[in-house]
Amino acid sequence: MDLGSRQNLAMTVAANPTLVPYLPRIVLEWARSAPEARWSELEGTMAFVDISGFTAMSERLARAGKAGFGPSSRSGVRRWPTRC
Repeated sequence: MDLGSRQNLAMTVAANPTLVPYLPRIVLEWARSAPEARWSELEGTMAFVDISGFTAMSERLARAGKAGFGPSSRSGVRRWPTRC
């Protein structure tokens, strides 16, 4: 896919609706409303965050499978294990 072409993006999304959950809503709206536009100016905020120990913790939880996340994630409340 040519990433510079919004028409290609719109056609790709139309042909592969399974991609929709993985694309930001703003990208989908842009592809539908202005497929010919090659750029768009947006206001926003960006944050780069480095969480100490996150990779090791997520790898450990991944090895445990769904059980690794425990009951707190099923309740809708995200509680990450902490080191004491």
